[in-house]
Amino acid sequence: QFLYFIAAMFLLAFIVFWGYVFYSAYFYLAYRPRKIAGEVVLITGGGSGIGRLMAHRFAARGASIVLWDLNKEGLEKVQGEITAKGAKCSTYVVDVTDREKVYSTARAVGKVDILINNAGIVTGKSILDCPDALMEKTVQVNTISHFWTIKAFLPGMLERNSGNIVTIASAAGLNGVAGLVDYCA
Repeated sequence: QFLYFIAAMFLLAFIVFWGYVFYSAYFYLAYRPRKIAGEVVLITGGGSGIGRLMAHRFAARGASIVLWDLNKEGLEKVQGEITAKGAKCSTYVVDVTDREKVYSTARAVGKVDILINNAGIVTGKSILDCPDALMEKTVQVNTISHFWTIKAFLPGMLERNSGNIVTIASAAGLNGVAGLVDYCA
């Protein structure tokens, strides 16, 4: 019975020790939001939807926002919402599938600390009902345009040894969804 007591105490000490180790690791290594106050965040597709929501979240944390979108009215609306809260926000009407427009606008924007490739479109048609041009446009916006924005801003990030690139994608690309063949590709 004494051996059971010793074994139980050893087990208890083992559990307490490792509990403390894991708790300490969690406490010191737990996710802490990065400080982004004063950083420049560029969001493609920022005139509506997820891009608009991200712009508000980053602006609330003190970032300067740069929005790219084709929708001028949407850009103006989001810019008004953000500047009304005291944050900086600039907008550019940009077709992200136009490589030269992306590069020239990137030069006009200058330094970007966080690039968020968010622009995206979806047709919602089956492959037989979707025109070829629309399929090509979907792939251009949802995939190819990311290469142009990354090529435009990555050199500056590497030079400063600082920066982040975030690419928004859909889980539909993993499983496929009926009627979204071009979107899931």
